[in-house]
Amino acid sequence: MNVKVITDIQAFLNLKEAWESLTKKTKETTYFNTFNYNRIWWEIYKKEQDKKLFIIVIFENKQIVGIAPLIIQEIRNSFKKYRLLRFMGISHYNNFIFIASQNNENKIIRCIFKTIFSHSDLWDQLNLAYISSNFSLASYLFRNVQLNPFFKIQTGLPYIKLSGNSSFESFINTRDLPSDFNRYIRKLKREYAYQIEELECSKPETIETLLSFDKQNPNEYSPLKNSNKIELFKKTCEANDYKIFKLANLGGEPVSFAVFYKFNRKLHFWYTGYNATYKNTRPGHVLMYEILKRLFEKKEMDEIDFGSGNFAWKFEWTRLLNHSYTLDLWSEKLKPDILKNDITCDHKITHENNQTDFPLVSVIIRTKDRPALLREAIVSVNMQSYPNIEIILVNDGGKDVAYVISDFHQKPCQIKYIYLEKNIGRSGAAKAGLENISGDYFMFLDDDDLWDMDHVSSLVDAIRFHPQYRVAYSGVRLEGNKPAFNKPYNSYLLKAENYIPINAVIFHRQLLDAGCCFDENLKESDEIWDFLLQAACFTDFYHLNHISATYRDKGNSMIGPYRADSEIIQSVRLKIFDKWGKKWSPQDLNDTFLYFLTQSRELSKIQYEKQTLESWLKALEIEIRAVFNSLSWRVGRFFVKVALKFMLKKSTPTAQDHIQKILTEIST
Repeated sequence: MNVKVITDIQAFLNLKEAWESLTKKTKETTYFNTFNYNRIWWEIYKKEQDKKLFIIVIFENKQIVGIAPLIIQEIRNSFKKYRLLRFMGISHYNNFIFIASQNNENKIIRCIFKTIFSHSDLWDQLNLAYISSNFSLASYLFRNVQLNPFFKIQTGLPYIKLSGNSSFESFINTRDLPSDFNRYIRKLKREYAYQIEELECSKPETIETLLSFDKQNPNEYSPLKNSNKIELFKKTCEANDYKIFKLANLGGEPVSFAVFYKFNRKLHFWYTGYNATYKNTRPGHVLMYEILKRLFEKKEMDEIDFGSGNFAWKFEWTRLLNHSYTLDLWSEKLKPDILKNDITCDHKITHENNQTDFPLVSVIIRTKDRPALLREAIVSVNMQSYPNIEIILVNDGGKDVAYVISDFHQKPCQIKYIYLEKNIGRSGAAKAGLENISGDYFMFLDDDDLWDMDHVSSLVDAIRFHPQYRVAYSGVRLEGNKPAFNKPYNSYLLKAENYIPINAVIFHRQLLDAGCCFDENLKESDEIWDFLLQAACFTDFYHLNHISATYRDKGNSMIGPYRADSEIIQSVRLKIFDKWGKKWSPQDLNDTFLYFLTQSRELSKIQYEKQTLESWLKALEIEIRAVFNSLSWRVGRFFVKVALKFMLKKSTPTAQDHIQKILTEIST
């Protein structure tokens, strides 16, 4: 393969035919990959003169087989100046352009990255953002051993699948809309006789109507309040690249607008706004309802993409969600041989948008006599964006909760109800749940805890895209003013205490085949800690640095520093050590001891440095007080206050306390 880097505008324009040919041949093309969109974007933003073209073109047998539409942007802020290599355009879907096939996609992507790194003298930071998890580029980066550590989750990409629904009525009945939604439709229809209209975006009056309406729009983050985005909107409108819907009253006054890019039977959401006069009638909801109804009737679109961001209103319309990721690294941290061997896993990951490609996840909920909390936990699971979940509900000797389950019979998650007449303890209940799972993965949710909407989806992505791991976990917030549980995986620390809440973890079913099980002899202690130690014998844990669950401490916590009772905790630890002390080798114990010894020495060093700093600050305080009594102090007092206030912003918490005392004395 041969490579050419394009840095001038004419060479970029000469790519038009080859660029359009590639985008027609690949299934991964979105509107934001098209030549026309990128050309218009460059014509507008090149005027800022802080951007340079850096388009990488890959040739094979004298034919263009791949294009990486990149630019180098000079960033200036109050702290430093640096050169940023990033995708061209403003988009929620960025990608290299090539024909994805088993034979050449790795070669093309590898060739692009080798070109990027061979020109590392031209850039300081590489930031390739908004790469969708179902792109071949994401699959490559997940599997690349050198680049994977720099490839991190960014945000969710919710979407609606229109195809596959028999009717609009069957579709709308499965949405999670507010219970009073139909009342608002009737009210708006009765009082204002609203009607929906699709505007011709190529007409100048359409653009002016929308711009005029936006001036009264209460949304301060509207893209139509930015001059460059307005120009981009106008030029892409001229190319007829939009669908614009208007909800208006009987007199023609706009109630709300919604603007979408259109491409290949897909709509990409761009902007919505409403007339503040109608705020209490849910104009945005009503407009989306009418848009969906219209699209179902015309059958001209297969999908609506809501763009990036896990905003609550989007999930009233859909449960489907992809994720976008960012590759972010600095040239100064590059290893010289970062792509010398290009080590990638030899399997191919796919992440398509149909149900069969979402492996089943079994969620075990153990409960006893807490029906109100149980209901909240089940709602939390049913609200997940991940589409293929079953719930295994184990009632451990409590009152029958079948009446709670009956409220969820039409919800997306199937519930298997296991009623144990006698209480057998947490370990026994967990074991009963595991005996009934059908999923490839399993998770636990205590009946008093909650999950964010993307919790299951992000953990499934993490464990599928990092196949060397059989356990993955995310961060968990605690109710109240307490620090979150979000520590990186540390096998030594796990031997000393359980710092990973069970509702944070996803397990691969293979661990059960390997012999991991719940020890019923530990039913009065931390059975989860024991289970995690068993899993750690077979795999490291992948830590997803992303808080997506809530731990509600009801006073019986056995996790981390939040202890219900020190005597109970000591008893738990002794039982765990009694079991595992016979399993850990002398080398295991020695390595663990050395780890904590090193940590202790580091802590002592920090404490010494803190004491030294405090002594220095006290001496400085004495000297400053002496200055207060001098004549020159009265003259320079104002300037000292300014300097101290500046120091206050930049200092450590300990130093801030001393500086604040000095400022108080100066003021008095």
